[in-house]
Amino acid sequence: MSYEAPRAPQPVPVASPAGTPSSTGTIAAAARPATVRRRTLGVGWDIGVPDGVNLGLAIAPADWLRLVASVGTNTAGFGVRGGVTFVPVGWGPSFSFEAGHCTMAPTNQLIRDVFKSPSWAKSYMQEFGYSYYNAHLGFDFVWGNVSAFLHGGYTYLSGTVHGPNSVVVDKSTQTTATIAEDGKIYAHTLSVKLGFVYLFGGF
Repeated sequence: MSYEAPRAPQPVPVASPAGTPSSTGTIAAAARPATVRRRTLGVGWDIGVPDGVNLGLAIAPADWLRLVASVGTNTAGFGVRGGVTFVPVGWGPSFSFEAGHCTMAPTNQLIRDVFKSPSWAKSYMQEFGYSYYNAHLGFDFVWGNVSAFLHGGYTYLSGTVHGPNSVVVDKSTQTTATIAEDGKIYAHTLSVKLGFVYLFGGF
């Protein structure tokens, strides 16, 4: 006499209602990462020497690259500047290269002090304009869409001094002097800049 064990009941497949995803489809959908929207357009503000105070438009096509075009003032004249900043890992150490120009304008005491003109020359430094080129190392602190930075390094500056008005050189005799030709200033100097960038839009 032989005995055969009963077979285990087999599950009967049940079709999912139309339009209802199966459990497998739900898991697969959950496993797909959501598309992250990158913010590439923003504004930036900074203050420094010889740049002055600047406000500009920032474009960041990649985490490690930022382009900025700015307008501003050195407290005497109008200025424009363009530059590029490389942040290799998206934050931290950075490298910046910039070119700017401040228009010819009447000087003030701050400009005379910053550019350290000799005491005898300050009276002749009546108007001043210059172009400059920055090569900076720095550090960028990043919190979400905001980057704060401190950059500093080397600047080459080329300027023009204009003195259209006569200067009294001897009060006892009322002797005056006028510089007929514009003076030229060329400088290699250290520079520094502090600012931030806020990225608010893009694709």
